[in-house]
Amino acid sequence: MNADLMVYILLVRRLEERFGSVRQQNRWLSRFEMRTRNSGETVAALGDDLRQIDDSLAQEVLALNQLYKSIPIEMKCRCEDRECKTVADAVDIIERYEALLGEWCKLRTSMTPATIFFEPFSQCIVQGCLNAWAMSYLFNFTGSVVFLVHCLVWFLLDYILIRVIEGGPLPFSKFEFLVGWIINEVTYPGVILRSHFDPKIVWRNHQFKLKWGGTVEELHSKQTV
Repeated sequence: MNADLMVYILLVRRLEERFGSVRQQNRWLSRFEMRTRNSGETVAALGDDLRQIDDSLAQEVLALNQLYKSIPIEMKCRCEDRECKTVADAVDIIERYEALLGEWCKLRTSMTPATIFFEPFSQCIVQGCLNAWAMSYLFNFTGSVVFLVHCLVWFLLDYILIRVIEGGPLPFSKFEFLVGWIINEVTYPGVILRSHFDPKIVWRNHQFKLKWGGTVEELHSKQTV
């Protein structure tokens, strides 16, 4: 029997002992699984809510699995590689990863200011909307169909690309990749916007202000006695 399946069966048995009835258990599980990441919500806030729902080691595992449903695939793989056992561990890794993405966007923006204007147009959703409008205006095509076909082709090309890069079986299913891909495409514009409006970056417990051209100035915090 699969080790993950055995662990899940043991968790279900523990929950049955705790709740006393299958109906009460299912009611709790449905409430637990309905908690997904909202638009603009930080991973830390989602993790805090999930931890407030669970109160045992068995439920901690379920909380971690529920958290994985609301993050991109690459973040989930990163957490699994670090062998995260708790939601707090996963949130710490995810926040560091998201901060690194934001700082990289800030650096690229300061060195090549043209990305402020052109980068949003390189995203799947933005290009899909523009293509749908253009095809509808020029050829009287149905815009929604054009948009869906555009997203499907983009998704398939991304999947082929990651298969080529991995050079073998992927450590996740096609459905997990689809969910992660959608979350990435929807949330990445937020990363770009944060990088444009916040010039501060953090490196080895020091804060720096990023200037145009890629130069930085260290920010010294005021010390109080």
